Amino acid sequence: MPTPTLIQLIQSFTSAILISTATLLGAAEITLTWNDNSDNETGFAIERKTDSSSYSEIATVDANSSSYIDSEINDTDTFYYRVKAFNESSSSGYTNTASATLAPQNDSPTISSIDN
Repeated sequence: MPTPTLIQLIQSFTSAILISTATLLGAAEITLTWNDNSDNETGFAIERKTDSSSYSEIATVDANSSSYIDSEINDTDTFYYRVKAFNESSSSGYTNTASATLAPQNDSPTISSIDN
């Protein structure tokens, strides 16, 4: 069984999304990791878009979470992500935007960019 190709990029900003991509046997996923700087959140909302779409919420995760795996993606699109904390009365600003482009199955995936 082949070993998945994994590229990890670490950003030192306190609100940055840390992003890695992996492709294994045609199944693609993108793992988002962020710093939990909140002390009163109810959870985190994860939003995604492609070049041809607007941001939409794809998931929420519980308080004190710091990662999410997006496995509902196509093999060769570029995806853009942002995350925000929320509680019953309000939400934080968004993190920086992180993007990843998944290459065709026979190529290694690449990190497109992380914007501040």
